[in-house]
Amino acid sequence: MKKKPAWLRKWKPAPAGLVGTQPLVERVRIDERHHILVPYARMQSGLWGLKEGDIHAAYTADQRPGIRRPFQHGGQFWANWGGSERCVRCTPLVPFMRSGDYIPPQRQQFSYEGECVTWREQDYICGPEYEFRAELGPGSIADLARRMFAHGGMFASRAGSYRNLLRKWLDDSHRKLTSAERLVYEAELQADLPQTQEGMRLLLGGGPITEPRCFNPLTGRTA
Repeated sequence: MKKKPAWLRKWKPAPAGLVGTQPLVERVRIDERHHILVPYARMQSGLWGLKEGDIHAAYTADQRPGIRRPFQHGGQFWANWGGSERCVRCTPLVPFMRSGDYIPPQRQQFSYEGECVTWREQDYICGPEYEFRAELGPGSIADLARRMFAHGGMFASRAGSYRNLLRKWLDDSHRKLTSAERLVYEAELQADLPQTQEGMRLLLGGGPITEPRCFNPLTGRTA
């Protein structure tokens, strides 16, 4: 008989009473979730020369039942259950005290609502799911496009220039650009902007591109 893999031996079923019984047809549709607009910098992953946003840093689906530091919005703690730099799935956290006669609410099927989590020795119940969406105005769209070119890897260097990258994005039917993104990219094509990654980084104030300094364990020096 084959041994169970390590990850399966560590797996534990959900506590009784926390598994929802809501039929699939009754669950809340994704497009019907309430959404909240926030500055796009709060959703950034730390790439493109920007500091990691507090909402992105709060991703915690891989940490249950303990969670990473939640983010704050509207005077309340929230947990981030995953998504992208444009849209994430979140729940407000409602503190509660465990007691012998306390019965936690049922967790909703296919949802994090009703999930019991812990942060800093305080227990919380997850409230209804919301979508936090990055608010991208024309200025933010242009800034992000420039940063993706300036700090991008192979996709940016292979483009050869900022204009070539923009044209590629505009021609890519799989990219699903919004009308605002399309208008901004077309305007960026006409603008007098640096066409090299180094020049774009200088424009953005990130300084010239330099090779990373590496530690040599044989010499004990950084070069």
